[in-house]
Amino acid sequence: MQDTRTPRSDPNVAARSDSLADSFECEMTLGGLALQRRDLFCAQSHFSRAHDLAHEFLPNHIRAHRGLLLVGWMRRSPRELAAQLFSILALLLVGRIIYGSRGGE
Repeated sequence: MQDTRTPRSDPNVAARSDSLADSFECEMTLGGLALQRRDLFCAQSHFSRAHDLAHEFLPNHIRAHRGLLLVGWMRRSPRELAAQLFSILALLLVGRIIYGSRGGE
């Protein structure tokens, strides 16, 4: 008998997806709070973790890079600013090709 479940209907995949989304949001929130405290090392750590969690979903991937861009801005780091701006631009230009028209959904 053939398994007819899709990734969306498989409870293991759905739970993993929810868990990733929750973890991503948590890291983004903690990164934002660290930015408010001007704890740039902590903020970068949280945004980097969020970035690692966001590779499968284009909008979240861009949000993570935007958080890292803010860290670079607050550090006044031309290298980090250039790297994050390039990443965001590349994701906006070719992200639809890589992720598909629905952003990885």
